[in-house]
Amino acid sequence: LLLLTTSYILVCSSRYPYDTSQSPAYQLTFLFQILAVSFVASLNVSTDQLVVISTAVCRCRFQLLNMSLRTLCQGIKVTDELITLEEEKLVTRRLRSCVLQHQAVLESAAQLQDCFTTSILGQFTISIVIICVTAYQLAA
Repeated sequence: LLLLTTSYILVCSSRYPYDTSQSPAYQLTFLFQILAVSFVASLNVSTDQLVVISTAVCRCRFQLLNMSLRTLCQGIKVTDELITLEEEKLVTRRLRSCVLQHQAVLESAAQLQDCFTTSILGQFTISIVIICVTAYQLAA
């Protein structure tokens, strides 16, 4: 199909050190541009997915911590609002484990925030510019 076209229009207008209006150079340049745009688009999607998945993992860790706290006294029978010394030690161990888990989750959330805050802001800003320029071009 590309060989039969008479007007050679590339995906992205750019300058090359060779004549892109000739038959084999046009097809190779067109293929290169399609592959480059596809690669950049998949890289952009992968970056977005990395941020979303990392945030989802952090959220799941908080949910697991929530479940651990809800079941803190599971398996312990309270009689007259008293528990034995052994049961108190068990609850203390479970609570200490929950506190350590909470600190680890907070630390990983802070690392996520440090890593992705600037890049997400940049990507959001560029997306706004792209949407505005596209809207301007459609209106003109």
